[in-house]
Amino acid sequence: ELAELHDMMQQASRGILFQAATTATILSDLKSLPQLKSAEQYLVLLSILLKLSKAEFFLLSNAKFTKELPWEHNNRMAIIHDFVATNYHDPISLHQVSNMVNLSQQAFSRFFKKMMGRSFFVYLNEYRINLAAKMLIDTDMTVADIAYKCGFETLPFFFKKFKTQYDTTPNLYRKQHATKAP
Repeated sequence: ELAELHDMMQQASRGILFQAATTATILSDLKSLPQLKSAEQYLVLLSILLKLSKAEFFLLSNAKFTKELPWEHNNRMAIIHDFVATNYHDPISLHQVSNMVNLSQQAFSRFFKKMMGRSFFVYLNEYRINLAAKMLIDTDMTVADIAYKCGFETLPFFFKKFKTQYDTTPNLYRKQHATKAP
């Protein structure tokens, strides 16, 4: 059922451009995604992708923009991602993560920056902030409880990172994304 979508995603590594008429038909659905809740969000996103996979598009390049990664690199990144997803709420050290993938701390830092384009701790803080943003929308927990639950040890650091990533405060973010009761 998803063969066309799979083909389009494979082509996307070369960059794809859709016609303006095609993008106009999905724009309202795309804009609605941040306001939707988990399962609805997934279904609308899948619907958008399916519409795009059936539409005509143009390749931007003959060469792929992404490199095919050796299996070992993919495996290391999967281990790192799984570890962060499981332990984001606890303090995480470079020593812990580098040992998991059998690299020295220096080699791990170089590897991670090369793979992700940013340092491990920037990635970790972005991961935590994204979870906090989701919790601000989906729960009634206090901002402080969310910050601590997401692994931030101090509120000023949480507020600074949140403001850097979303250009607003957590309370304003919550108000902007609050769903209106019927």
